[in-house]
Amino acid sequence: MNENMRETRGYSYVKKTGKYNTRLMIRGQMIGVGSYDTPEDAHRAFIYAKKYYTELAKTMEGRL
Repeated sequence: MNENMRETRGYSYVKKTGKYNTRLMIRGQMIGVGSYDTPEDAHRAFIYAKKYYTELAKTMEGRL
């Protein structure tokens, strides 16, 4: 799997730590979700966080 594919899935591999970092871009800010041992765990965390922040943004719409 190439680097671009990993980024579109919300995680990237960090050679130094041997872990997969997950992050989201929300309203121009990078939100760190966490570091995971497997790409599957990292992707699962990305999907969960994306749903969470999407719902949060809907409830906060017009308040900011």
